[in-house]
Amino acid sequence: MKKGFTLVEVVASIAIFSITILAISMAFSTSLNISQMNDIKQDTSQYAKAITENYIALRYSAININANTEVSAFKYFNTVDDIQNLFNTGNSMTNISGSVNNTAYPSMQGMKFGVLIDISKTTNLNVDFYHIYVRVWRLDKGAQSQSVRDIYESSD
Repeated sequence: MKKGFTLVEVVASIAIFSITILAISMAFSTSLNISQMNDIKQDTSQYAKAITENYIALRYSAININANTEVSAFKYFNTVDDIQNLFNTGNSMTNISGSVNNTAYPSMQGMKFGVLIDISKTTNLNVDFYHIYVRVWRLDKGAQSQSVRDIYESSD
């Protein structure tokens, strides 16, 4: 009696091994993509939080917006330091006006993140109410990387 495997057994075992390795590599690739997207979502969430906290720290007096109006703007940045620079005195984050339109996008060349800021102010019984809506996304990942902060506060 001969010892060993037949050609059919060897081919079958190689096929089973290949299918198993393929499934494992696909699972690894998928988990890596999910992990990277979670890191990006965490970054965009932190940036959205930083932007809303900067507006809250202004105590609204520095935001030039009339009662019962809404203003919005697009801004682009790379790091947290860029966000701080956007809020320096006289910069455009505190002086946004009008509404966003497709022809007025500022240049985004070389930037990593985009932010849509929408602020509305209503006045009722001599109290100002602010709605701050901030949507941050990574430009190369699009909508799947976005994070949103939606804050309602009064000026008192």
